[in-house]
Amino acid sequence: MSNLPDTAAIDAQNEEALQELIWAIERSQGQFKPLLVHCNYSALRRYCLGQLRQMYPSAIAEIALSPTDRNLYATLRSHLTPPFPTALAILGLEGVREIDSWLSSTNLMRNELQNDYPVPLVLWVNDEIIK
Repeated sequence: MSNLPDTAAIDAQNEEALQELIWAIERSQGQFKPLLVHCNYSALRRYCLGQLRQMYPSAIAEIALSPTDRNLYATLRSHLTPPFPTALAILGLEGVREIDSWLSSTNLMRNELQNDYPVPLVLWVNDEIIK
């Protein structure tokens, strides 16, 4: 017997999750909607982002957070201006030094985010952030 994972089943689960993400992005057009994507593998994240870019050419913007970022609102304000993309991928949460503070201040500013950024936000998180 082999203890190797069933790669076909894993591929099918990943494809299903990607289709759910695409559905959520399509249903969230024109509104602020945070979408958490739990992904521990950078290669899988790149693949999924590539698939999204194929579906929405030049309409999926990416912002990589820096370790010193304080909250999402300030980051968006410095990187994003109208017209807004179809969706916005937020990468690098695991590298933010003060992640608890970042999450708290971002949560406090959710009304401003909703009013000023009518775009689905795909927040890529890993096990470390989920904790």
